[in-house]
Amino acid sequence: MLGDRGWITQEWILSRRMIHYFVEGMVWVCKTAAENESGRSLIGVNFWKRSTTWTDIVEEHSGRKLTYQADKLISISGIASEMQKSRQGDRYFDGLWEKDLPRCLLWKPLFLYVAERNNKLSHVPSWSWASRICVVIFNISKGQVGQGRPTSNLNDFCEIEKIEGRALGDTGPGRKPRLFIKCLLKSLKDVYIHAAWPEQSDDDGLLGPYNPKRVEEETLFTRLGEEIGWVIFDDGIHCHDPDRQGAVYFLPVVRDAGEGLGWSEGLLVQKSASTENEFERVGVAQIKDVKWLKGLLWQTVCLY
Repeated sequence: MLGDRGWITQEWILSRRMIHYFVEGMVWVCKTAAENESGRSLIGVNFWKRSTTWTDIVEEHSGRKLTYQADKLISISGIASEMQKSRQGDRYFDGLWEKDLPRCLLWKPLFLYVAERNNKLSHVPSWSWASRICVVIFNISKGQVGQGRPTSNLNDFCEIEKIEGRALGDTGPGRKPRLFIKCLLKSLKDVYIHAAWPEQSDDDGLLGPYNPKRVEEETLFTRLGEEIGWVIFDDGIHCHDPDRQGAVYFLPVVRDAGEGLGWSEGLLVQKSASTENEFERVGVAQIKDVKWLKGLLWQTVCLY
């Protein structure tokens, strides 16, 4: 269907007027009115349901179909350019706004789909949702393992220091944006990751022939068998590549500011093999108690 295509996103958001074609006839719609071709008002009928919140736009857009994955960001660049006019002092980097960070780093695959790398956008940093081919959500889970409910009682648990690279509206040669973040890092080398159920095929056809579906996140245990959280690797179940664990770290992004367990949700990042203090995002994770991070020193790392 035409309405499922990626290029429709910005046409839907930016168009002042639209015509809908139905079996019963045409409907003309603007931002304040809707009428059928006989002139009867259809006020109250929801023909113009759309959000101007950036994360809502991205969530919907990431589920649309594109003939060329290289168009993932180009096809919403018009919305970003228009939004830039009202976001004074903010900068747009490959699908994310600087002032929305760090929390918008915590995008994750919808329904635990495997997020295949978007090789057509190799210049996009790993911390951008556009670096993967998958429907994404920006939901931050509640601090109880497996609940998956949103909460607003949060504090940031890291600090964005700077972003280097070409942003929307910059001139001159560009390069992949590099995010410098002051944070804690906890290695996963001394924990045990319990594999989730095997991946399933995408039976509903939402994402085409690629992107198999995972049943659940993988559980994180100490070596003594204590459950301490969960992990979701972007590219699939961890047990497919267990040797990578020593190079993977937990980078906490937010923490619970309320009563009870001091849980934290953050990124899984993998250390660069060639450069000190450079990491790429490989997933998201949550721990049940920030006491697990006791004794770590704050440091500045680069996400590329």
